[in-house]
Amino acid sequence: MIGLYPVVTQPIYLISSPWFPDLNMTVNGNRTLRITAEGLGQESYYVQSVKVNGVEWTKSWVTHEDVMVEGGTIEFVLGESEKVWEVESPGSPGHVTLEEKVGIL
Repeated sequence: MIGLYPVVTQPIYLISSPWFPDLNMTVNGNRTLRITAEGLGQESYYVQSVKVNGVEWTKSWVTHEDVMVEGGTIEFVLGESEKVWEVESPGSPGHVTLEEKVGIL
């Protein structure tokens, strides 16, 4: 409901639209993570853009260290239609490229 979905066994959270326009949560004992959703409405729930700690974000995930250690901000802009805003997807921890495999042999 906050727009972050943990990936089991990995220190990452997938990003999706939050259900609340503005919320603060305490992380790491005494830090604050603020999540805002500009444009959130009944028909306006598609992510248009994301900023993490003031930086334009093009990844479909954040790491635990990005927002849960020191806190920070995640700013969503939401709209009524789907838009490709993320251009990077998280890799698998077991992913090996062919070039790496050839170097091993």
